[in-house]
Amino acid sequence: MKATILIVDDEPESIRAFAEILEQEGYEVIIAEDEFWARNFLDERHPDLVILDIGFPYNEGKGLDILKVIRKKDKTIPIMMLTGLDDERLDPLSYDLDADQFASKYMSTKALLARAKRFLRRERPEVESIDDYMEIDRGSRSVRRNSTDGWHLVHLQPKEFEVLDYLVSNARQAIPREVLYDRFFSNAEDPSNALNRCIRELRRKLEPDPSNPRYILTRRGVGYQFEDYA
Repeated sequence: MKATILIVDDEPESIRAFAEILEQEGYEVIIAEDEFWARNFLDERHPDLVILDIGFPYNEGKGLDILKVIRKKDKTIPIMMLTGLDDERLDPLSYDLDADQFASKYMSTKALLARAKRFLRRERPEVESIDDYMEIDRGSRSVRRNSTDGWHLVHLQPKEFEVLDYLVSNARQAIPREVLYDRFFSNAEDPSNALNRCIRELRRKLEPDPSNPRYILTRRGVGYQFEDYA
């Protein structure tokens, strides 16, 4: 049974080429041009992934309104927001409303396809290998690292694993610090310090050179980003 992807975009022709590539890959693609059809397809077709345009020309906040509607109906379905250069100030609001990931409208269709595959619940790997250097096992919540003498289990604290998994799941996307505070450190006495300590420990345990990170990068003025090189 093939996965179903719902694309919500008020300008369907702009996403048509991407939709055709998804269909060639074996997915069923549904396109909704407004909130009414988005709600209808959610109820009738139960998609496995939603790709939602964050900005609508006639109402710049409409994408956020549709995001709210989807989250009321389904708390777990992956939602990938399509964002343009003019939408950057809306991105943090989307995270607050529990979007899973962002993808630039200006990405290549190949890159968009890779993003979509990553977040399809049926295709997201339980064990994810990164550059033949790191393996993340979501089933056992464990991480292995490849060293000169072979693979070794890395001991991570539960919160460290959760933050790492979130960054990896949103690879190549800068995650605002505020989003990480809310998701993982809302109960900490000092969320900023708790996040800094967590990132520092992840780098110490996982990076080839913690003082010059290759994977867990700082994006100044925003937050952190996981960079895979595959």
